[in-house]
Amino acid sequence: MKSILSSLLLIVWLTSVGQYKPKKQYKYDWAKFEIVELPTAELEDYNHYIVDEKVKYIVTNSSSGDYTITIQKQVRVKFNKTPTLSSYSIILPETFDPIFDFRIIPESRKYKRFGPAYYDHKITHFASRIIKYESDTIDGIQKLITKVDMKYKNQLPLKLYWYQYDISTIQAGDMLDITYTIEIPYYENPQEFNCQRIFFNSGLYKKKSSLYLSFPNSAQSKIELINGLTTTKQESNNKRTRYWFELEDLAPNIDEISGRPHLTLPHLVVNVTQSGAWIATRSHGGIAGFMPYWVYAVSKNRNAWNPIYKKRVSESIDKQNKLVDAFTRNSTSHISDSLKFAKICYLHNLIADSFDYQYDWAAYAGWDLSLQKVGTNVEKRNLRQISRFNLYHKLFYNIEVPYYTTYLFDNRIGAISDQYMSPIVSNERCYSVATNNRIIHIYPKKARYGYAVDEIPFYWENSTQLLIYFNRNISPENIGRTVFTQMPTSNAKENYRSANIQCEVNTSVQEIDFKTRLALSGQFSTMTRGSYLYNYVDSSINRGYQRKIYELGNVTTLISQELLSKSNVYPFKASFDLVYVSQTKGNKIELTNWFRHITESRYEAETRTLPFYYDFLFNDSFRYLIKFDKPIVLIEFPEDIAIETLAGVYKFTLTKVDDSTFLLNSKFIVNRQVVLPDNSAELEQIFESIKRLNKSSIIYKVMDAQKKPFRHPQFDWDEKIFLKLRFIPMNVHSC
Repeated sequence: MKSILSSLLLIVWLTSVGQYKPKKQYKYDWAKFEIVELPTAELEDYNHYIVDEKVKYIVTNSSSGDYTITIQKQVRVKFNKTPTLSSYSIILPETFDPIFDFRIIPESRKYKRFGPAYYDHKITHFASRIIKYESDTIDGIQKLITKVDMKYKNQLPLKLYWYQYDISTIQAGDMLDITYTIEIPYYENPQEFNCQRIFFNSGLYKKKSSLYLSFPNSAQSKIELINGLTTTKQESNNKRTRYWFELEDLAPNIDEISGRPHLTLPHLVVNVTQSGAWIATRSHGGIAGFMPYWVYAVSKNRNAWNPIYKKRVSESIDKQNKLVDAFTRNSTSHISDSLKFAKICYLHNLIADSFDYQYDWAAYAGWDLSLQKVGTNVEKRNLRQISRFNLYHKLFYNIEVPYYTTYLFDNRIGAISDQYMSPIVSNERCYSVATNNRIIHIYPKKARYGYAVDEIPFYWENSTQLLIYFNRNISPENIGRTVFTQMPTSNAKENYRSANIQCEVNTSVQEIDFKTRLALSGQFSTMTRGSYLYNYVDSSINRGYQRKIYELGNVTTLISQELLSKSNVYPFKASFDLVYVSQTKGNKIELTNWFRHITESRYEAETRTLPFYYDFLFNDSFRYLIKFDKPIVLIEFPEDIAIETLAGVYKFTLTKVDDSTFLLNSKFIVNRQVVLPDNSAELEQIFESIKRLNKSSIIYKVMDAQKKPFRHPQFDWDEKIFLKLRFIPMNVHSC
């Protein structure tokens, strides 16, 4: 009890470290404010924009040898429209790389605008003035709000602080001047300053932007210039190296939906390294280069994992390892001992499909100090979050399968290269096994829903990843033995969703009975079947993937859901039968959300400057066979749509089969992943067409019983055959 109390006190103390409450305003001599640029009339179309900003990024070393990164900024913002917190905010520290810094924030929360994850930073100076429209009155920011989040560091919880400044006194026509200084200790944040990207573009248009960098030569720092960025000036002496950058007319495009700024926008990568042990010469294809922090981070992880892998002396094996051994042996007894690869694949798919998943917030926070008990949990078919990787180390050892640890990097955020190695310690990882001249990937699940062997979400497809052999300790001396590889990819024929839905309309009780056969393949299976099976949500992706096809606009009741089939080999096909009931309103059928194609509601073609990237190539089809219990006449219905462009193909048709039967067919096909800005209007046309269709209705009246019935000459419908219809993909293969 005493030890638990001591641990809790330690946690409380640790979580309080880094708390620094700045003043909302510091005294400042505005004569020192260097920005003299004024707003220009031609930029009045922007709600607000940056007139000029000057940023200084200075690394200094103290007498003790510790480094401090000092960020100084002066900025002038013009407001042509009264701002809101969703359109403009002042949050310190500011991010240089919002794409990376916001990667762990769910899509639904990104509008709340957090800052980078710095520990122990201090705002040593902040001053602001609001130059009111048609007035000489100068006001300052009146309120400071502290925003707090939790992040784990070495499995201990530490608080991260951001400071948001009130903008409620800013009105249309005002001009805001800000100056501040932030000091960030390097020793608490080494991962943030190794391979740190600095973008000049932001969410606001910038008329002018300048950056000054200054490094002590003892820091052995380095910068990489990406996408055509050039220095305005550069100086170096025996103590410091300095760089100057000046840019103008920067578009407000860093946060354009489904853009990939790292592929297009000019930016630089900064490496600051304090410890000489992290510097070495390495070679990839004969290129000698800088050794970033990730070498140290990976080495530290490796040194912790290897004892787990190697601690298998038979005479001293403990109860937990014996239980894991028994699980391995009993579960794979039907597989020949010579088929080691088949055994590890079988075990992984068993865990992915049938194991429960236990989140370990209490363990990571230090409140649960009990042992992991990997074997006991395996016996219960339970995977603990804290044992997610440890279990796999034991399984690989038991089966004697050599493997690589593969560090995964989201291709929406960036690409690993000799210039940009990212703070790889914060990235996801999986296991990779070489077999039959190819590499397959095994990703330990982190929810009840898990991916099968060689099944990966779209954001890791066709991306460069880092492979490190399982028994190799990483150090600057042997880093040349690491391997870069391209992850596999898929195509539109493999990535399909086919929904065939029979609707029976009871005109008397105003009710529709739906019977659906849903076929999923490729990325549609990977990204959506977890929603049907376990209500699983990948918070980083478009929320359209989690919305089920029976979640309509009207009151809908799910009667039954049955998983008919699921394959654990590529392209991971799955099929469901769904039965549900929905209400109608009089003689009106609202088609709200009947067509669950994945679109982007925030897409704006007029202001688009970056290429748009679809998540993956696909073929997506919804077919509704609507059967009324009486002959009817359509009064109002959606018109046919036919769009065939470089941005994609979208078609919708409504066909009359007979007087009581109608077929609605909606098909969205994407064969090119990238839509260039020149084709933005075409893409918007597709998205808007689908949006309008999902808001449309069918209005009908019951036909006079004496009227002669009609039947379409081309249709001879068999309802059972209709429900079995699906796309048949080509080039299907398995691992």
